[in-house]
This record gives sequence, C-alpha cells and structure tokens, in this order.
Amino acid sequence: SGALYTVQHALKQGREVFVTPSSIYNPLTKGSHRLIKEGAKLVENIADILEELHIYRPPIVIPTKNPIVTKPEVKNLDEEHKLIFDYLVTSPNSIDGLVELSGLDVSKISSILLMLELQGLIAMQAGGLYQCN
Repeated sequence: SGALYTVQHALKQGREVFVTPSSIYNPLTKGSHRLIKEGAKLVENIADILEELHIYRPPIVIPTKNPIVTKPEVKNLDEEHKLIFDYLVTSPNSIDGLVELSGLDVSKISSILLMLELQGLIAMQAGGLYQCN
C-alpha cells in the first residue's frame, strides 16, 4: 500500500518510524509486523517515543489526598489546544468524550492530545483517559 511504501522509504533514509504492537492473529496487522522486522521501532506509549527521541518528560505528580483543583497556567497554546486542555483540567476524558464536547474531529483531537502530551501538560491514564499533569 502507499502507507507501507512511504514508511519503507523513510526507513531507507534513516528516519524514525514507530509502530504500535498488534495481535499476531489479525491478518490485517502483517504490514505493521513487517515494518518492525525491517527496522521500525515498536512503541507501546508516548513515553517510548519520547525516550527514542531523547525528549525529557517530567515525572507524573501524584496528587495529595485532598487536592485543590487549580487551573495550571499554560502559555503559547492556540485556541483549539487551550479548549481541549481546559476540558481536561476539570476531569479526565477519552478521545470520544473530547470529540463530543468540542465538536472537533477525531484526527484533530488526537493531534492536539499528542502535542499536549509531548509538552508534558497531559498524560494518558489507564482505560484511555487523558488528564492534566
């Protein structure tokens, strides 16, 4: 497919290619497995990507028993990033929940969440919920 060709071209150029693990029993994941065999890096979470790219990620702070919820001050976020961040300040939420709340499409939400996570502002928790750090 075109996607596999693009990835193979990136690998030949020495570019970083990351692949998430998939079931060995699903015939649709053979392409992902082949990419891993050919040099793509297997990643299970954002921390794996940050580690490979040598990007520091601040440690997760565990709140006290009675945390006072204060909105963290964030700078340099555009309107859409700030909107999603503000939703996560009030409570953890899933991608689907954020799509419903914001009206943005899934790909846009995913992109925003990745950028917020790379900036150390949010983290994905068990069950696919995102929350502020």
